[in-house]
Amino acid sequence: MSEEVTIEYKPEVTIKWGTEVVKGIEKAEEGYTIKTYIFENETQKAFFMKGVDEANGWLEYEVVEKGETISYVESNNPISRIIP
Repeated sequence: MSEEVTIEYKPEVTIKWGTEVVKGIEKAEEGYTIKTYIFENETQKAFFMKGVDEANGWLEYEVVEKGETISYVESNNPISRIIP
């Protein structure tokens, strides 16, 4: 009797970050200027890539919600945010 094997597929994308790395001026460093992101589904990946496309060219941003300004600084540590 054969055993059934299920292979779980999770969409992923590997991104080179930084103008110098993208243009080949500097060498990419795994985990710093080149990172792989893994998602639960294609929808999460699509929304992430939309954010990457929108942010391209900007180094900082502010989120304005209900009259408040929340500032974020550039960091290698991702910030998890859930907006109710």
